[in-house]
Amino acid sequence: MEEGKYNRDINCLRDRDKNTRLGGLQRILKSLNEEQNLCLFFSRLKLPLIDILSDPSDKCKELSVKILKAFVDTNSIPPEDLSYIIISIHSRIGQETQIETCEEVRISLMQVLFTLCKTYTPFIHLELGRITDIIAKACRDKCPQLKILGGELSIYISQTSTKIGLCGKKILEQLRGNMYHQQFKIRINALQAIGSLLICEGSQEFAGNFYMDFKKTQLDRKIEVCKALNDTVYKVLSKIPQDVGKEIEGRFSYLLLCSGEEVYTKLEDIGKGRENEESEHSGSRLFIINNLKELVGLALSDLQEWTLQDNYRTKAACALMSIVDICQKYILPHIEPILFVIFKTYSYDPALYLKDLIQNIGIYCDFPLLVSLFTRYCTSVNSYQDISASITLLIALIEKLNPEKIHLDPVISLISLLVQHHEAQVLNSIHNLINTLLDKFQASLPTQQIFSCLLILDSSIISSEIQSTLEKAAMYGGLSVQELYINNLHELLPKVIKNYKYWNNGLGDPALFTKLACRSAQGDERIISVACYNCRLEADDSLRNLMLDVIEACAFDCAYSQLLIEQVFIPTAAWKPNSVSLRKKSVELLIKLTKGMIVEPLAIKNLWGKLFPILKTCASDETAQLREVVVEAFLQILNFYSQIFEEIEICDLYPELLKRLDDSLDRIRIATAEPFCRFFIVVKENNKKLSNYNYIVGSLFTHLDDPSEYVQKAITRILQSAGKFSPEEFLILAREAEKKHKHPRAVSDLINLVKTF
Repeated sequence: MEEGKYNRDINCLRDRDKNTRLGGLQRILKSLNEEQNLCLFFSRLKLPLIDILSDPSDKCKELSVKILKAFVDTNSIPPEDLSYIIISIHSRIGQETQIETCEEVRISLMQVLFTLCKTYTPFIHLELGRITDIIAKACRDKCPQLKILGGELSIYISQTSTKIGLCGKKILEQLRGNMYHQQFKIRINALQAIGSLLICEGSQEFAGNFYMDFKKTQLDRKIEVCKALNDTVYKVLSKIPQDVGKEIEGRFSYLLLCSGEEVYTKLEDIGKGRENEESEHSGSRLFIINNLKELVGLALSDLQEWTLQDNYRTKAACALMSIVDICQKYILPHIEPILFVIFKTYSYDPALYLKDLIQNIGIYCDFPLLVSLFTRYCTSVNSYQDISASITLLIALIEKLNPEKIHLDPVISLISLLVQHHEAQVLNSIHNLINTLLDKFQASLPTQQIFSCLLILDSSIISSEIQSTLEKAAMYGGLSVQELYINNLHELLPKVIKNYKYWNNGLGDPALFTKLACRSAQGDERIISVACYNCRLEADDSLRNLMLDVIEACAFDCAYSQLLIEQVFIPTAAWKPNSVSLRKKSVELLIKLTKGMIVEPLAIKNLWGKLFPILKTCASDETAQLREVVVEAFLQILNFYSQIFEEIEICDLYPELLKRLDDSLDRIRIATAEPFCRFFIVVKENNKKLSNYNYIVGSLFTHLDDPSEYVQKAITRILQSAGKFSPEEFLILAREAEKKHKHPRAVSDLINLVKTF
């Protein structure tokens, strides 16, 4: 290089005119390709060139940075000038207050610094303070490219000069903000830079401060960001010294476990670095067991986090799944709190991953122990949702395990304990559990124990929902549902009726007895006796109502006729406040028993003096449905027991029938026609006298004037029967009625008809 060759251009750099400075810079930049001795050229150019970095013109600054970069790229800057260059760059882009306003210049200066650090690596430790200032400022810059350059430069320096850790705090604080940047590439860059800095001496103590930030980053929507996080956590765990890293091992390994991605390989590598001659375990198991208590605590805490969005629960379940897989039977000391939290979480978030977790636990843990913990939980909580959730998870566990690993006794004990619960949700869960056992074990399931539980469910508020289960249980045993009940009747009946005399006081379960008796439909003397006892007048109506169901299902032996009338019908049909529905049901039962000839005629005759007053009271009740069903009862008594009546007993009936013809409801008046017709037939067949015949027929003619056409037709049928009973007397009464009647034609038609008899 000739002396004075570029003096003019160098002098132009100090000129006040912008264009002059710009021209000088352009000529210098062009001449760099021709100049051989760039080191000498730089020594002459450096002072004015550095001054141009603060030029008011952005174009001049850009050209000066390009020239500076050319010198750096060609390694033409002497090491002794390195500090001067870095100080100059620091003055522009490393100050707390923003000096350089041009974004392009800031980017170019950062690129120059990056190249400078790569080219002069052995010397950069001398200026680490200023370099880290520049990096921190770049990471805080609004320009995305500068953020990335700052992160990349910190990564590079971390790899070449670990002393950067001594100044790392200020960079780490700026990188923390970049972890939440909207551009995912910047988030990845920040994570990589943080990982590189945290393993450097001097910055290792700050690793724990990033746990919550890393945890939030786990929720990032970009898979690339999550992968970068895992790599960062793995790098910190594997590179940081054990004595320093002991504080963060548990939390950071929890982050890895939450990811589920290649976690076993990473943990295995970390664990191998922790092995020694005294280690009982190796690899990942050694590492996890050393931190097991903390890991379980972190997972359970996150699993119980309640948010509308599932922020951490899925991650926590993934971590627990991995912990169980790695530790296997060594998880047992912590299994109780794990299960209890899973149960509670499932009660408000019935997620599939919780079922998967329970099933995974079941693979490695003793089944009876697990069921004992299920039982302990169910008996210690008050919330029926919690109990139902735990049973649902037990179902999932049983579905997963092989039958030979399942012990039925503790499961059936748990079912027996909970089947008495009053909440439908719990009972439905128990029902589902029994269904699962039936499907799993079929005919090998202990029938009697399961049947006892099914019987209780059949007597509960979910009775209608378990019919298919009863059919399934019977089918697996090669039986019908009735046969299933009959087979268990002998064993269960004594237990069920043990306190039958105190059912009215709330002891025992009459509903259980009712189901057992009704479904087996066996006329066992004990069943009839218990039902009769609890039909007494002072018993509660709900209890007596159940007993009527039992009598209807089981009473088909005439030997009980007198007992049924005296101890069942009479007390249940007798008047009692608010007992209309029970009395109606009692009369309907009497009708059924009479139709089936289960009640002997002699019993009716012997007890008529007690039976008829009850019927009479029911027939006069203010409730229409009860009056109507009594009319039907009169008809059945006349149909099936006509041979027993004496004249005095017959005379008891017609006044009540006449009263029903005066009923306020037309349908009851019309219904009365049939028993009244039958009344005349019975009297005639038994060759009995009817001393009040004239009175009865006269009353009937009065009703023939009723405004209702249907009532008139019903009365006409009765009068026809009365005419057949005694035509001569009828004609005399009819002719008298014809003279007074509003509709004599109807009477005339009857007269003409009776004349033919």
